[in-house]
Amino acid sequence: VDAVRERASHVPHIGSTWEPTEANAIAYVPRLGHSLEPHADDRNLSGPAIATLSLGADAIMTFTEEKGTRRVRVPLPRRSIAIQTGPSRYAWLHSIQNGDLQGELRVSLTFRRGKFEMERRDCWE
Repeated sequence: VDAVRERASHVPHIGSTWEPTEANAIAYVPRLGHSLEPHADDRNLSGPAIATLSLGADAIMTFTEEKGTRRVRVPLPRRSIAIQTGPSRYAWLHSIQNGDLQGELRVSLTFRRGKFEMERRDCWE
């Protein structure tokens, strides 16, 4: 978690105060038809930034403008970290098509600071 926080601290809109309080892991096996449908992680519950560490196979994530027609394909090499904040977090959906999973197994670890944790922490301070 420290390495993720350190990488994120250099990203505008995050800074050195961002601390993830939640993480989830998802395994994608292409031969089983796995994919990631176009979506935005819950914008009310997940806070202003999410960081996803890609392990295993390389993949290509497609960002689709939520209120437009633009699409951007972003390579996610294994052991890379993708940080979504600002417009990439609030104006775009992201997905990974089955054909864009480039190996036998991809595992994503997504880190976020949950809204309830932010509110609870603010109450304690």
